[in-house]
Amino acid sequence: MLRKIGVIPLAAVIFFTVSGGPYGIEPLIGYAGSYAIPLLMITPLLYDIPIILVVLELNSMMPVEGGYYEWVKRGLGTNWAFFEGWWTWLYTFVDLAIYPVMFVGYAAFFFPEIAAYKIPVCLLIIWSSALLNIIGIVPVGRASIFLGVMVLVPFVVLFLVLLIVHSTPFSIPTPSLHGLGFPPT
Repeated sequence: MLRKIGVIPLAAVIFFTVSGGPYGIEPLIGYAGSYAIPLLMITPLLYDIPIILVVLELNSMMPVEGGYYEWVKRGLGTNWAFFEGWWTWLYTFVDLAIYPVMFVGYAAFFFPEIAAYKIPVCLLIIWSSALLNIIGIVPVGRASIFLGVMVLVPFVVLFLVLLIVHSTPFSIPTPSLHGLGFPPT
């Protein structure tokens, strides 16, 4: 029996596949100051939207399982398709290794004793994720919805607190490089 995933679970899976949430960008504010927010708004327009359009076009022209691998294989041959698959596999390992480490770093802020168990906690996260993927796409979609809510709730709460507590009008500071503490090169 073929089990399919719904639209909302698919959106949650895509959200975590693409970004994993707004965590890990805190140093950007310190480095870029008031330029950080426009930078975070411009990057998707210049980078993500063109890639989305290319994927949509390729998927509508060649709706095959295998995505990038199959598209490269049909366009450039099996050698380049192998390289594309290999490079995707490698960058996925590097990218996915970041998230358990970031989780332990954030959790150690609230529970300092967890830092002593960094490797076992990271392995538990990795093995749990692998098991979830082995079980199937429907549980992955459900878990992604739950995790998406857990990631976004703190930002919604902080935004609501800002709206309730903040009494003066909002103002956006003028962009300036003055006093910006870039590390020496």
